[in-house]
Amino acid sequence: GENGVDEGRAASDACPVQSVGHLDLHGRPEHSWTRIVETAQPGDTRLKLAEPVGWQVGAKCVVTPTERGTREEVRRVAALEDGGLTLVLDAPLDYLHLGIWHWHDADAAPSDLRAAVGLLERNVLFRGDDASAERGNAYQFGAHLGAFHGGVLRVENVEFFRTGQAANLGRYNFHWHHLAMAGRTVDVIDKAYIHNCSIHDTFQRAVVCHGTNYCNIQHNVAYRAKGHNFFTEEGPEKFALIEHNLAVAAVPHPLLLGDDINAAGFWLPGFTGWHRHNLASACPRGWKLSKQAGPGLLQTDFSFLNNSAHLCGFGWRLFPPHQPPTPNTFGTFTAFRCGTCM
Repeated sequence: GENGVDEGRAASDACPVQSVGHLDLHGRPEHSWTRIVETAQPGDTRLKLAEPVGWQVGAKCVVTPTERGTREEVRRVAALEDGGLTLVLDAPLDYLHLGIWHWHDADAAPSDLRAAVGLLERNVLFRGDDASAERGNAYQFGAHLGAFHGGVLRVENVEFFRTGQAANLGRYNFHWHHLAMAGRTVDVIDKAYIHNCSIHDTFQRAVVCHGTNYCNIQHNVAYRAKGHNFFTEEGPEKFALIEHNLAVAAVPHPLLLGDDINAAGFWLPGFTGWHRHNLASACPRGWKLSKQAGPGLLQTDFSFLNNSAHLCGFGWRLFPPHQPPTPNTFGTFTAFRCGTCM
């Protein structure tokens, strides 16, 4: 169903697509996240941005941490200045947030240490009900959105809140399930995408690509999503594009896989997928590759370029050890102030 809620946002309690079908959800176009270009000091209320934004006054945003002993900060947009290049916050910052690159003496590429700012609220809202946040029979039993064994699922500029079902495996926040099946490949290049979405306070993951080729996952923000956030599930998936996504403060989850207790911003079942220009911030693991028996062991389409992990327990974690059958492209990775870089 659909009904009006505060701030003119549309709300839905459940996915209207029950089987093979076609679902398009498109909110007002927004710039999902960017970096700051000047270091912000404690007490500052203005952030200088790398790109102009048109965020609505009153919308929530999250500023990622760059200093040990600090954490992300959530504020509201008070105003925009300089054509959207200056973001005015509704309250002063508590911590320092870097807005600098580190230039190395050798020939290595510079390391991007800049904090990110991500938008958390949108004009279209997909959410679980209030009972999912309260102790009782429906606790952490949120809404979920998926396409199973075919169909079209395209979503952009949508907010997800109280979504996923904590102990119900497979009932993720957002899920493509076997759009490409054994012996049959479905062309999903323009049928399976999630772009520019704000995903926060979920009960199970952020985005899951399972048994589906050509998933397109770009420009999304995940904040306080339980368990591994951006998740390629099993190993047969090919050519998934995971580009310019922000994972912040992934929450450990004791009710899923054994390693969800050390939740990763980005989780892989083998050397698969095209990971480009992503940032994991303040997650127990930035990237976790946990080889899966079967197709995951044989994957060779992995490409990893210009990704960063800030203040994570591990920046990049490969366990158990695994050598792919062919060389893969791995370049320009910044692990900054992580417990262990790689």
